[in-house]
Amino acid sequence: MDKVPGRMGKNREGEASRTGKPAHCPAAAERYNGRVLTLTSANRHETPGFGNAMHAHRFWEVVLYTRGTGKILLKDGERAFQPGRICLFPPNLEHADRSTSGYESLWIWFTGFSSARRSPLVVDDPSHHPCRLLAELLYHEHRLAPGSVLCRETLQLLLGYLLRHGSQDPDDSRVEAIKHLLIANVANPDFRLHEGLARLGSSAAVLHELFKKHTGISPLQYLIDLRLRDSRVLLRTPGLTLAALAPKVGFRDPYHFSRVFKQKVGLSPSEFRAGKKKRRAKRSRP
Repeated sequence: MDKVPGRMGKNREGEASRTGKPAHCPAAAERYNGRVLTLTSANRHETPGFGNAMHAHRFWEVVLYTRGTGKILLKDGERAFQPGRICLFPPNLEHADRSTSGYESLWIWFTGFSSARRSPLVVDDPSHHPCRLLAELLYHEHRLAPGSVLCRETLQLLLGYLLRHGSQDPDDSRVEAIKHLLIANVANPDFRLHEGLARLGSSAAVLHELFKKHTGISPLQYLIDLRLRDSRVLLRTPGLTLAALAPKVGFRDPYHFSRVFKQKVGLSPSEFRAGKKKRRAKRSRP
C-alpha cells in the first residue's frame, strides 16, 4: 500500500488534505513521448508553520512553492525552497516540507510518465515565470474541465519546461536568464543593460563574457537585434510615425533609432517602409 501525505495545513478547495487523496474527478489523459500521461489532481496547500510528515506516493508529483521559505527533507539530505522553486518527485520517493514561518505551494499529481529518475528534479522558475503561469492555468482548468485538451496539453507543456530547465548546466541557465531579461526590456527606453545584468547575481562583466561565449554576440547586440526585429513589424503599421514607433522598441530618440536601423538593416526606416509598400502593390496587381 503506497504512502500518502498527511498534509497539516488547510486545503483551500476542501479536498482531503489529511489523507492526501485527491477529490474524485475525471482523468485527463494524454500521450507523452508515446506514453499515456494522466492527470490525477491539482491543488493548493497552505500551512502556518512546521510542514508535513515524511510521505511518498505511487504517482509523480510536481510541487511549486509560491510563498515562504523552508527545507525539503529527503532520506539522503535536504534542499532549500523559496518562492519560484519547483520540485518533480518520482513515485515512491519519501519527502517532507519544513518551514518555521509557514509557506504555500501548488501541487500536481499525475501518472503515466516513464523515467528512470529516482531522485527529485529541483528547478527554479525562469524570470518570466513560465512554470508558475502553466501551473496556475492547470490548477484552474482542472477544475473547469479536467478532461479538456487545454488541461492535457498544459500538463505536457509544464513537464517540458521542467525537463528542459532541469537538464541545463549553470552557464546555460544564466545565459537564458540574460535572454529573458533582454526580451522583457525590448520596449523599455529606460533600461540600463549594465544595471540589469548586475541584478542577476553576478558582475555585469562576467555575464557579458559568458553570454558572448555562448551566443557569439554581446548582450547589447542581442537586445538591438530584438528591437530591430520588432521595428520591422511596426513599420508595416500605416500612419505610425517614427516618433511614436521609436519608444515602442526601446529608443527615446527617433533619429537615433533611424541611424541604428540603417546601420544594421542597410535601409532607412522610410526606405524599408516604402519597399514594403512597393512589394505589396506588386502582389496586388492582377
